[in-house]
Amino acid sequence: MAIKIKLYKRVGLKFISVFTSFLIWFHVINSEPIEQGQQVKFLVYPPKNQAIVSEIPLHLYFTLRGPRAFLNATTLQNQKIIVNLESMEQSSKNNYRIQYNSSMLNLPFGVQVVGMSPPFIDISVDKKIRKLVELKVNTAGKLGKNYEFVNSRVNPDKVWVTGPKKTLKKIKFLESQIVDVTGFQESGKVELDFPDLSETISFESEEKVFFEFKIRPTKSNYRLDKLPIYFLGTQRNFTSEAKFASISVLVPNKDYILKSDQVQIVAEIPDNLHGKARIKLKAKLPKEIHLLQIHPEYIMVNL
Repeated sequence: MAIKIKLYKRVGLKFISVFTSFLIWFHVINSEPIEQGQQVKFLVYPPKNQAIVSEIPLHLYFTLRGPRAFLNATTLQNQKIIVNLESMEQSSKNNYRIQYNSSMLNLPFGVQVVGMSPPFIDISVDKKIRKLVELKVNTAGKLGKNYEFVNSRVNPDKVWVTGPKKTLKKIKFLESQIVDVTGFQESGKVELDFPDLSETISFESEEKVFFEFKIRPTKSNYRLDKLPIYFLGTQRNFTSEAKFASISVLVPNKDYILKSDQVQIVAEIPDNLHGKARIKLKAKLPKEIHLLQIHPEYIMVNL
């Protein structure tokens, strides 16, 4: 029995020794100083009625040194370094040099900054102005086979922008991101973005900009002949050799049947005109039908 008690005591002592060794090792590992790089958001506010010309980094990079346990628990991503140029002296006319240091950060005890990138930041400013600038769309690709643009526009086609005077003087228009129109077969609109817009230039309004377009087919898949022409107008004393017309249209599918009584060909006779008049024919069709051509497109009327 005495031997068993001694064995239990030895096993207990060994366990305590191993556990104590582990705690010492864990403390040493976590107390060992290491270096770690982290980023901090950087914001700059220009003086009143001034605009920033320089490209400014969105983040500053700091190299931190300290115990592993502290560094692993330290994060700078929620911190910001904010500089207001209004309260700073210029290094030269319209130029500022920003010097920053670890005092601008909230660091735990035992953690220090051993490196910063960039070491300083030079910022140039200029008079802030506003300018009305034309907007253009940048398209790529081809429409679906046998389709074409009838018309298109950017809406709004001009906007007020603000920014540095020197920069805005060089800008004649702003071009949108690429809009791929490959395979488009229907009219519609696409919201535009302007990725080349400098960080120093901004739209005055938050109004969205759209590329609006109308598309029509260029090849018909249906034809109706001998459609009567309806003459509209107050005049009654007129003659025309043309009494019928034909149309070429695009119907939704091959099983679609377009009947003559669904179509009206109209010639509008102008008032107070005499002699011969060249009248353009118009067609009234169901909404789902795309008109490609009226044959003939014009007729001659004797008034």
